[in-house]
Amino acid sequence: MDTTFFMAVIQVCCRFYNSCLSILLFCFDLLMNPYLQTLNFFIKKPQNQMDGYLGQIMAWGPNFAPRNWAFCNGQLMSINANPALYSLLGTMYGGDGRSTFGVPNLQGRVAMGAGNGIGLTPRRQGEYGGQETVQLSVAEMPAHTHAATSTPAGGSSAELPLSTTAGVNATPEAGDVPAAASDDIYGPNSSTVSTPLNVNVAPQDVTVGSAGGSLPHNNIQPYQVVNYIICTDGLYPSRS
Repeated sequence: MDTTFFMAVIQVCCRFYNSCLSILLFCFDLLMNPYLQTLNFFIKKPQNQMDGYLGQIMAWGPNFAPRNWAFCNGQLMSINANPALYSLLGTMYGGDGRSTFGVPNLQGRVAMGAGNGIGLTPRRQGEYGGQETVQLSVAEMPAHTHAATSTPAGGSSAELPLSTTAGVNATPEAGDVPAAASDDIYGPNSSTVSTPLNVNVAPQDVTVGSAGGSLPHNNIQPYQVVNYIICTDGLYPSRS
C-alpha cells in the first residue's frame, strides 16, 4: 500500500477523533457547569463569606460587618491595601488620593440617587447635604397679618377750663386760662368752669409686640436605623 495514502487515512482519523472529543467535552461542560459552579463555591470560599460586587452597598441588619465588607461610616482606607476598590471609588468620598481614599458615610444619612431628576436640582455623586433641624427665616414664613388696636393716652374726650371773670392779660401768664369777654382774653384761674370737648384722634403709629422663641424645628422623616456596608473584596464589576 502506498505510504502517502496510509498517512492521509491516519490524518483523517485523527481529525475525526479530535472533533468527536471536542463535541463530547462541550456537552460535558454544558451539562456539568451548574454543578461545577456550586462545587467551586463551597470549595474556594468559606461559608461565612458573602459574594458581592466590589463597591456594592447594601443595608445590613446585624451590628457587625461580615468578612470582605466594611461599614459605610466615612472611614479612610489604604490605597495600597485596596487598589481595586480605589480604582472604582477614587476620592469621591474623601481621602488624599495618594495613600488614602474614603468610603461613603451613611451614618445618620439617607442615600440619594445622583443626577438631575425632572423638576429637581442636580446632585453630584459623593455630595453631602441636608440638616436635621431648620430655623425659618422671615422670607420662608407664609404671608400673614397681625391685628392691632390703638387707644390714645387719656381717652378720646377732654375738658377746657374757662374763667368767669373778665380777662386782665393780653398774653397768657403762668396759671392763666381763657377769661370772659373784655379787651384782654386771659385771666387767673380763680373762678373757672370746665367745658367738655369732643376730640378726633388722628391715626397713631402702632408697634406690635414680638412672639415666638426662634427655635429650630425638627426636619427628619420617620426612620428605622440599620447599618450600611460596602464590599471591599469581591467580583470586579464589568463596565459593559
